[in-house]
Amino acid sequence: MDVKKKLTIFSLVAICLLGSTFFFVHDSLSATTETGMLKILNLKVKIKEKKITITWDTNRAASTQVGYRTKENLVGATSESNTYPRVKKHKAEFIVPNDCTRYDYWVRSQDADGMIRIIAANSFTTTSCKPVDVAAATTSLYVNPDPVAGVAYMKDALVIGDGSGVTTNRRVTLWFNVENAKEMAISNSSGFEGVSFERFRQGASWVLPPGYGEKVVFARFRIQGLRTTDAMQKIVLKPEPALPASQQVAQPSSKSTPQTKPTSSTSNSKSTPSIAVVNKVEEKENIVPLKSCSLTHRKPYSYPGNSSVYYITENCTRQLFTNESMYLTYFSSWTDVQTVDKKKLDAIPLEKGAMPKGHLYNPTQNVLVKTLTKPDVYLIEHQTKHKIVDQKAFTTLGYKTEWIEYVSDSFIDANSMGTQLTASSKHPAGTLIKYPGRPEVYIIESYPYNSDGVIKRYIPDEKVFMKNGFDTNRIIVIQPSETYQEGKPLT
Repeated sequence: MDVKKKLTIFSLVAICLLGSTFFFVHDSLSATTETGMLKILNLKVKIKEKKITITWDTNRAASTQVGYRTKENLVGATSESNTYPRVKKHKAEFIVPNDCTRYDYWVRSQDADGMIRIIAANSFTTTSCKPVDVAAATTSLYVNPDPVAGVAYMKDALVIGDGSGVTTNRRVTLWFNVENAKEMAISNSSGFEGVSFERFRQGASWVLPPGYGEKVVFARFRIQGLRTTDAMQKIVLKPEPALPASQQVAQPSSKSTPQTKPTSSTSNSKSTPSIAVVNKVEEKENIVPLKSCSLTHRKPYSYPGNSSVYYITENCTRQLFTNESMYLTYFSSWTDVQTVDKKKLDAIPLEKGAMPKGHLYNPTQNVLVKTLTKPDVYLIEHQTKHKIVDQKAFTTLGYKTEWIEYVSDSFIDANSMGTQLTASSKHPAGTLIKYPGRPEVYIIESYPYNSDGVIKRYIPDEKVFMKNGFDTNRIIVIQPSETYQEGKPLT
């Protein structure tokens, strides 16, 4: 082919899979006058236990290859096939090592002219967690005998956590395996009371109802127009295993010696520096627990003829819920409120000041949080907490003190620990960014196939911005030297 008739710009990203190096060509741009860009079409996945079959078409003859990885970075790839002769219809079959595990995968095709096309950012889940074709016959459905008799639920369309059916944490991750879904709704109730549809995504953070025992999560998927289909999954919530007796903390007795404040010679002098500007709220003094409490800790109470609801803390003090949204970060239903005599409730000391959000708080975007009693500030990004190491990091990353939300210790504990953020860190996934003097706004998203682990995606207009629930006040202006690989525009 005449070189003058063809101009191809490749962005190469090399990763090493099982000792072999494969070159990913991302967002290839072509001015080829004869055949145009190589395209991958009609990508489909079929799963039978751990045997995976992936098929796709290309607009012209090309080779065939598939790679995959888990979140634990277990990786693999098929050998490149159909190099001679090349084909337009592609099929790759392989066996993965783990049962009921979510894998991210990519498919790769290369034509005779050397043009490469890769489709990534897809996933599948093995074993009984099969992708469900919502147009299939009734053999893909079962009738749930529990909440609503006669309601048909899709098999294996909803997976909770690692698929084991057991958890010790009310905050779980839901995985969805539904083809062609456009929107979804999630509920702890089969009636979906007060729940609205949102944009479909393959995973979501969710909080189970309080109390130990079997829980049921329901999901409803909108396929096209008003057509919907439902899924459900059960999981058992168990308490954390008890600590060995040697590790348990003894409760103080009435005859114990009063505790004294630590002196300046304590060993915490080298702790991580606090963020002075951030901590505008005066730290509370530790409240000495009462010997006993007449009401149950961590429960809501009210008294007859009064609409106020109070929370009984672990220190046997009471805090006033100032609004409904705050209450729902602690409890999922108003039926949890217990009514007691006013004198009994008034006997519990009232704790004044700001009330932190509880463990059920489920932010839909990245948030900055801290507790009322500790100086540490975290960025919460999809159930992961990133500690901001000092004031310099906080300022350099473009964060603002007014963005900080106060949360309970139980909320902090419910999020897994991620990497620490320093002044030299790049911004994590979920951050809205723009460059100085430029109007374009981007969202940073996870993308495990390059060295940064993220890409930036252009937000083309206000409609897309608002549809995704973004906040115009949370856009961070970054330096031109902070660069990210660019993916497809957000829709």
